[in-house]
Amino acid sequence: RLPRRQDGAGDHVALAAHSDWKARLVSAVATSSTELKVSEVRAPDRCAFGAWLHGTIEPADRAAKQYEPVASLHARFHQLAADVLDLAQTSQRDAALAAIEPGSEYAGVSADLADHIVEWRRSRNLKT
Repeated sequence: RLPRRQDGAGDHVALAAHSDWKARLVSAVATSSTELKVSEVRAPDRCAFGAWLHGTIEPADRAAKQYEPVASLHARFHQLAADVLDLAQTSQRDAALAAIEPGSEYAGVSADLADHIVEWRRSRNLKT
């Protein structure tokens, strides 16, 4: 079963974590300041969803047809996020902003990942 937030809220931990990462990245770009490290952001198993996806996932969820597309999109999201963070941390703020704007690969992968997570939840008949 896909993980849920510990407080029992209806939001799936994956969507909440995904939104949190996006917000932290936007803040890092906007302020050129963050505690995030490029190497940690690049690793897809360092966030809460990634730790579940690559670790504690139930065998039935790993066997689901949605697993591979979600895992692939999740890894790509982290690669792109790390690239954006690297730009922001190397005084390339304009390039970092361009890399996260609507229509960018980052924005597309981010939206696709969220859509695939929702689809996975629906396929498992989980409450949204």
